[in-house]
Amino acid sequence: MAITFAQNVHGGNTNDTSYIVNIAGTTAGNLVVVAVGSGDGSYINVTSVVDSAGNPYIQATGARTDSAFDMGTDIWYSKNVLGGATTVTVTAVAYVKLIASVYEFAGASITAPFVSAVNQQSTTGSTGPALTPASADTVIVGVAFNYNYNYNPSSATAPFIGVRDNTVTGFASAYQIDAAQSSQQCIFLPSTQLTNWASSAAIFTADVVASGNTSSMFLVF
Repeated sequence: MAITFAQNVHGGNTNDTSYIVNIAGTTAGNLVVVAVGSGDGSYINVTSVVDSAGNPYIQATGARTDSAFDMGTDIWYSKNVLGGATTVTVTAVAYVKLIASVYEFAGASITAPFVSAVNQQSTTGSTGPALTPASADTVIVGVAFNYNYNYNPSSATAPFIGVRDNTVTGFASAYQIDAAQSSQQCIFLPSTQLTNWASSAAIFTADVVASGNTSSMFLVF
């Protein structure tokens, strides 16, 4: 079964320990992916993601950035979800700028959709994490974040489909379904040249596949 896009909702706040994203009711058996940006001069990890249907969320191993630049990105997911979830709550351990983009996809593996994830923080704002799909029937989700209010990334370039948060600036996410098994490049275009930037990317599949290598790049200009 091919992976298809179901919905995306995003939003955030400027100073709190949690943020609730209101979504359309989830469909049973689907995959929900939550891309997160956090930090505002101090880096606070996201500690949990939950939804109103009680679906369990797992942090995508390899997606979380470290605390080098007082900001970070992360990706969480829930497989084979129960239907009817209408809110997703992202929680951190302390007050922080917190932004989340919630994606729902149909057709992903109900047993083991997560393949691999990577993260990167850049001092030049020019490069991000690299991932290459090991099969054609996948979806890549990427996220980029800078906590400075002056930075508002625009949508990612094709073939990635991107969104940006206009309520809390400095955040963008993107996805690509059925990417070729070769170098894939996602480009986020901020309104101002960046100096520090956090980004993460993860691959999810319709079938269980081995982790791909890391030869593609997310670029931030």
